[in-house]
Amino acid sequence: MKKIIAFLLALATAVTFAACKKNDDAQPVTTTVEDVSDIEDEIKIVVPLDSIDEEYQNDLDAYCEAYGYSSAKLNKLKGTVTITCNGFRHKLLLTRIGMKVIQSIYKLENNKKYPYLVSIDNIKDDDFSEATITVKRDGFQDLLPFVIGQDLLLYKKYEGSGNYDVSVIVNDEDGNNIDTFRYSDKDE
Repeated sequence: MKKIIAFLLALATAVTFAACKKNDDAQPVTTTVEDVSDIEDEIKIVVPLDSIDEEYQNDLDAYCEAYGYSSAKLNKLKGTVTITCNGFRHKLLLTRIGMKVIQSIYKLENNKKYPYLVSIDNIKDDDFSEATITVKRDGFQDLLPFVIGQDLLLYKKYEGSGNYDVSVIVNDEDGNNIDTFRYSDKDE
């Protein structure tokens, strides 16, 4: 039964990410489920309250019912929610969040706030730890890498691994590296 669930999850994930593909020239998306032993394990993750759909922020029971989570507990002081779910639901959650992150980042290409953005070349979609963008040197501002970094960190928060370490690599139109922006909770 676990193998069937893992296969269906991998298939759904691959189809979902493929649907988010920007165009035919984009690199193909590959997703695999490497370890299915944790599908039935209970997982707890802590996420910002404002990252939960607005319609559910005041009704966490409805949120749990809608997504099949065991529980969701609000910490008002920190503005966070602790979600408890099994491994299968967690993988589905990561798929949904991954889609939102990819859509959010690719929407930046058409955003007039970033006229210096040429393209978003790559998002490391197996763990969302890295993105590579191409920009025009003239007018480049480091706000864009920060915005992309925040999207990647959101996925890491839902991942629940505690590894909040992402990088945004910025290249110019000639392929020269301008800078690499690293966002991490680790001391340097």
